[in-house]
Amino acid sequence: MARKWFRQMKTSIVLVQAFARMVLATKEARHRKWSAAAIIIQSTWRMASTKWSVWKCYLAMKESAAVIQRAYRRYRVRKLMKGEMAAEAALRIQAFGRAATARRKHRQSVEGVTQLQAMYRGKKAREQVEPELEKARLERSAMTAASAAAAAAAAAAAASPPPEPQPT
Repeated sequence: MARKWFRQMKTSIVLVQAFARMVLATKEARHRKWSAAAIIIQSTWRMASTKWSVWKCYLAMKESAAVIQRAYRRYRVRKLMKGEMAAEAALRIQAFGRAATARRKHRQSVEGVTQLQAMYRGKKAREQVEPELEKARLERSAMTAASAAAAAAAAAAAASPPPEPQPT
């Protein structure tokens, strides 16, 4: 009887231990399952948050690159505008110089043409007046000759004794 009781007790103890091991194994299996799920959730979260961080970093770098590109483009435009303004200023200065030279040449040519016209008109006027002047010179010389002859006659008359009166 004591043996029977011992065997029953031993069997009961083994059953209780088996049940306890089964409960512990079930708990541990559930814990492993939950741990695995937690690890998957955590790794997914880390991946997503890292991906989001990397994405935010990428967007920040992209924005930084855009800011740098904008600044560089503005610099290039300013530099180009400055160069264009210098080139435009140089062109204006050159145009002003060319215009001044053209005005001077035109003024000189107008003065030359005016002189030529004056010379031509003077020649034409002299050609028209020349016969009249020649005529006037001849008349003057004739008058001068006549007055010289009259003066000579007067001088001769004055130098000669008065003519004797003629009998009438």
